[in-house]
Amino acid sequence: MNSLCLLLLGPPRLERGAQILEVDTRKATALLAYLAISGERPSRDWLAAFLWPDIDERRARAALRRTLSALKTAIGAQAIFANRELIGLETADVWCDVTAFEQAIQQNKLAEAIKLYRGDFLAGFSLRDSLPFDDWQLQQQESLRRDLTRALAQLAQATTDETALAYARHWCQMDPLREEAHRTLMRLLAENGRSADALVQYRDCVRILDEELGVPPLPETTDLYHAIQNDRVTRWSSGEMAEPLPPAKQPQAAPPSTPNLIGRDAELQQMQQIYQQVGPDGRLLIIEGEPGIGKTRLAETLVTWASAHGAVTLATRCYEGETNLAYAPLIQALRAG
Repeated sequence: MNSLCLLLLGPPRLERGAQILEVDTRKATALLAYLAISGERPSRDWLAAFLWPDIDERRARAALRRTLSALKTAIGAQAIFANRELIGLETADVWCDVTAFEQAIQQNKLAEAIKLYRGDFLAGFSLRDSLPFDDWQLQQQESLRRDLTRALAQLAQATTDETALAYARHWCQMDPLREEAHRTLMRLLAENGRSADALVQYRDCVRILDEELGVPPLPETTDLYHAIQNDRVTRWSSGEMAEPLPPAKQPQAAPPSTPNLIGRDAELQQMQQIYQQVGPDGRLLIIEGEPGIGKTRLAETLVTWASAHGAVTLATRCYEGETNLAYAPLIQALRAG
């Protein structure tokens, strides 16, 4: 029998041989995607709460049974492991594009990885009644996009030929607020005798930053623009090169421990509870107190804890002397991220 082909980069699609498989419900698609990406065999109780968080346990378990039945009908019962407690995917007979993408990244087969990336993870798919799944989907999306943009950056900065230009353009499309991407494309265009196109790219960068963030480009971007104008372009230094791709993903370890907070356990627990209750509209948490009582340490401990539980975090600071700079902390955080 042909292997099950699970395509999750871009709109989700299931194939077996030349046949496209139809899944009756969105919950069945969500269940299959989670089992394939996590590689775990979670408990039925956990999956019921994950996919049906707003109904009682009995009804959620019943809904899970119906969804599991629909999934078995679509892909074949032999592809699913299920007993009274646990559910999993029998991956020996499954090819998944996300798994292939991650393996290509880890093996430094970057061009192959880029070809596999049809689009964002589960593009156009969502569960309106399951915030936990939507949060998980977003985390996967962001992680995979970061891997893609790092791969594009490395290939764009490896040579100066037309292939590098294509990678640089793709990088700018995927990460239009990243000035390094625009600078890389500007340099490549200039080094290939297309200085006029490089100057147009700079103006595109200026427009995007102004429309999206209301800020001018960084000095190094403007300096490169003037260098191209004056025909003084040189190959970028090592400091301009893209950050390396992350090492191969390891099984998720226990959250890192942090030094004990003396006398702040109650406050930290309260903040953790607030974080866990955050909905789609977000929450604002303010830590107020006299100087020197540990506000910064408390905030840093919460950030470390949230990161260990899957959150993507950005840090920035406000200074009294910058009160005339609108949105300066947000701009700093976006540029750092």
